[in-house]
Amino acid sequence: MIWNLFKKDKDEDPTLELGKKIQTALQKSEQDKREAEKMVKTIETWAADAVIDNYAEFFPNAHLSFYRDKYKQTAFIDYEKIKAEHGSKLSSDVFENCEKVVQGYKNQIELQKSQVILFEKLYKEHVKTKQKYDAMLARNKRNEEMEKHNQKLQEMNNNTRGLGDIYKDEYSLEDINREFADQETYFEELHKLKQQYGDDSNFDSAIAYKDEIDKISNKL
Repeated sequence: MIWNLFKKDKDEDPTLELGKKIQTALQKSEQDKREAEKMVKTIETWAADAVIDNYAEFFPNAHLSFYRDKYKQTAFIDYEKIKAEHGSKLSSDVFENCEKVVQGYKNQIELQKSQVILFEKLYKEHVKTKQKYDAMLARNKRNEEMEKHNQKLQEMNNNTRGLGDIYKDEYSLEDINREFADQETYFEELHKLKQQYGDDSNFDSAIAYKDEIDKISNKL
């Protein structure tokens, strides 16, 4: 389940743990975006097949793979034109079934495109968090080095002021943890939506699913 991706390892250093979680989230959002983009192409191919199958008599030699592959490049894109020119020549049952299927595929495509936008936004948010995390590590390392110098000076002149204090962390571990926790909630929301809509065979549910995805995306 989604929350297992961010499960805390026992006794792991909190700073290292956060770094691993951010890296995992980066990889997952990037992978999810690629999968959604790939799914758009796949559904477009299915939709083209549906158009060709239902309007087969207007696609000469469509039973041959060479011609079918050629027709599939434009069949879905030109569906409205094909429907306007030849829809009246089909039986009402065939016409209505094709219209229902193609519209269903259109809904699914729009859903996947919304997910692409959401995952791209999440990726960018994770990148920003990673930059803050890296900057925090760099500052911590610099402060440690400065503290070593401070200790040497203390030994020499009993100076009680830590030179490392002049470097103030712009982002603390707590701040970054809080920011990343907010981002994790989007994954949890997506997981719940997938449980609610993901296995629904009703094409129309894709519209409601897409609306929920867009709401999450708009929060970012």
